[in-house]
Amino acid sequence: MSAFIPLVCTLVLLPGPGRNPAGKPQPPKTEKAKKADPARRLQALQESLEALQGLLQNRIDVSALRAALKNRKPKYRVVEPKKPKPAPGQENPTERPKPGQAESTPGETPEKPKAAAAPTKKSGAPGDVVLQADGTPITRGEIDQISDFIMSYSPDLPPEECQKRALESLLVRAHLESIYKDKLPAMKKKIEAIRKRIVEKGEIFADVAREASDCPSKNQGGDLGEIGHGQMVQPFEYYAFNTPKGQVSPVFLSPFGYHILKVIQEPRGMDPASLKVRVRHILVAFDKDVNKLRNLIREAKAGKVKIKVLDPSIKQAIPSQYAH
Repeated sequence: MSAFIPLVCTLVLLPGPGRNPAGKPQPPKTEKAKKADPARRLQALQESLEALQGLLQNRIDVSALRAALKNRKPKYRVVEPKKPKPAPGQENPTERPKPGQAESTPGETPEKPKAAAAPTKKSGAPGDVVLQADGTPITRGEIDQISDFIMSYSPDLPPEECQKRALESLLVRAHLESIYKDKLPAMKKKIEAIRKRIVEKGEIFADVAREASDCPSKNQGGDLGEIGHGQMVQPFEYYAFNTPKGQVSPVFLSPFGYHILKVIQEPRGMDPASLKVRVRHILVAFDKDVNKLRNLIREAKAGKVKIKVLDPSIKQAIPSQYAH
């Protein structure tokens, strides 16, 4: 900083109009001298600024700065989107680890399974029906699919709680299915025909959504904007985060009706819990009265579902409001 002191002093001690450096009064200046004085002072100021700029350039090692910027380590990490999980019953048995064995990559020694406090048991095949809700069967594969997905972005959540949340979403859906069971065949036929228009005939998803969707988002071509975990019902959220960008999901059923969706922006975020994805969707609803559907969903969440347990191992996963 000592190199800057003479320069600052030069700027401060520039003589003012009508005085010399010694502070003695000067004779009055002519008009020509008065006009030349500001120009002289401006020139002196510019010279001082140029000198300051030269000092700064000499004090900064540009090559060292460039090297430091090039070798800096970023404080962020890239999160890869989770690959779609195969549908229940379509897994390759040769690729699945043996019971009690953790998955490992080639060349790595599998870690020994860690003991967990009272883990929820998963017995039986994915296609096994473990209970009926209002007469609608629910399979173990459906429960495990959503439970594993919830666990993928909530690693601190106990496995039992993940299973309870997954089962609750399926119980709610089953309640709506039982109420509108007579409409299901026609609804499914309609949504499959809509999907065929997009996938096989090449029609634009947004245009078909504006024409055929029962969701208010039809006015935006089915665009729901960015959605995060916990914002949508299951299995809508599952398919939103597991369908590859640009592809159309299979037909699936939620508590609102049959859906198809298309991912238009891949999941992005700093970690799995903060991921957000942008999708368009088309809905063939159980009922076009959205308020009526929401009331039925609230009833189901409050426990207004008749359950018949077929596999005793699933009892501990049943939420408390349904234990009657």
